Amino acid sequence: MEDRQKDTLTIGFVGEPNVGKSSLLNSLFDRKLVGVSATPGHTKHLQTHYFERVEMLERTDGVFSRVLVCDCPGVVFPRFNVPVLLQILFGSFPIAQTREPFSAVRFIAENCVPHLHEMYKLKPVDEDDEWWCPYTLCESYARLRGFRMKGGKLDVHRAANTLLRDTLNGKKVVFAMLSGKVLRQGLQRALRKPQQLRRFSVAAEKVEDDLPTASCRQEAKGPDCWKCHHATDCCSFFCKSCNAIQPINKSCHCDYFEMFKIPKNFNLEQRSIEKTYWNLQKRLHPDLYGSKSEFEKELSAVNAAVINDAYKMLKKPNTRVKYLLALHGIDALGESASTAVDPELLMQTMEIRERIAEAPDVGALHEIRKEISDHIDAIINKLGEVYDQDQDLDSTKQYAVELQYMVKCAEEIDLREEKLDEY
Repeated sequence: MEDRQKDTLTIGFVGEPNVGKSSLLNSLFDRKLVGVSATPGHTKHLQTHYFERVEMLERTDGVFSRVLVCDCPGVVFPRFNVPVLLQILFGSFPIAQTREPFSAVRFIAENCVPHLHEMYKLKPVDEDDEWWCPYTLCESYARLRGFRMKGGKLDVHRAANTLLRDTLNGKKVVFAMLSGKVLRQGLQRALRKPQQLRRFSVAAEKVEDDLPTASCRQEAKGPDCWKCHHATDCCSFFCKSCNAIQPINKSCHCDYFEMFKIPKNFNLEQRSIEKTYWNLQKRLHPDLYGSKSEFEKELSAVNAAVINDAYKMLKKPNTRVKYLLALHGIDALGESASTAVDPELLMQTMEIRERIAEAPDVGALHEIRKEISDHIDAIINKLGEVYDQDQDLDSTKQYAVELQYMVKCAEEIDLREEKLDEY
């Protein structure tokens, strides 16, 4: 501004994005001179306008003959005590560019009067959900507003952004005042027991190889809650007293069946497994812990990974029976088991593979696939009898090996079908 004339009084507006600098300029000129928007960053460059008001020039005692008003883009100043979620709610960060909106939704839900689910009269999508979390709130709001993506799936991200915009526009009253004492207590909780988390993280990296054995000690009591010191169950992901996320003591007495709260049977309802899995993922997803401590963030990531591995192991019959046998200390598909395979099963498998390799077209493969599918169904029925009813581990092991061989044959059909489609 050094090149401006000396008789010109220069006034500039400087501030964070979306605080009303452009709106104030329009009010001073009593007309729409510059564009305004609720989205931060609307003003892209420095704008200058001469302002001629006699009463203002008279106050300068004739020193200045003109007034120059400058409107500049918003400036984001460094902040060490204001999290990103508050910057989003203040309007300093564009909501449309927010990659993880659930932390801000959590802050709204915890500080909104009245509560979000009461304000919008929301009902859980899943009637068995006992707790509201940011994801379930957005899921319910998406169903209320009819926000859906391709395929009919609820558009939870769009619902979260809509809730944030309603807050920014003043449709909801959000109020929070955190004292220094509360902030210090939160920091102390975040730094509490980091060794416990590190031990758990190392254990979680060995999920695939850490199959339980039969010689382990059976006990269900876990460590006390790290937050409220209430006694917890070693297989519970949340404290029953304060609902804080907990590290899972993944050992022989805390297996995947205990985590999913289902009986240790071969025959299980697939719907029940999926329902439990999605309910846990809704509460453990790392996106929901963006505003939490580093301890809780890592816990959510580790626990979510454990749940994924448990679901992969339990949802398929061949991996589920392998895990059940591992609980009894039996490696059904290891090197020792491969040397004791029934010769008739080996011959049958070889014949099936030859038929697959010589299949002239996709129609022939479909006939073989149907035969294998019927065979697999028969094996699954037998496994339900010999394990769930008779607890015959030897027969269970034999059928588990046979099931695995048939599953491999089915996979070979898929590969052969892809090659035929290429031609």
